[in-house]
Amino acid sequence: MIRGEDGGPIGRLHVDLQPAVRTSDNHPMYVLHLTARGQVGEGVDFFDIGREWIVASFERLTTDAMHQIWRIKKDGKHSDR
Repeated sequence: MIRGEDGGPIGRLHVDLQPAVRTSDNHPMYVLHLTARGQVGEGVDFFDIGREWIVASFERLTTDAMHQIWRIKKDGKHSDR
């Protein structure tokens, strides 16, 4: 449940994990989908809130090894290097 500043519900975070196979080498893997959905009328502000929830949840749901692969810094930012 995503809550607004007043503590009331304004949306939900949906998490979907599916097994998959990488086609280049038939390596088994998982695909993680995180989707933030907000109530109608929340406007564009919900995009920022939803993104914050997705980033924070990805960090909590994945390992440090995955963070290195995705080049995530300790501050939650993505590094292109």
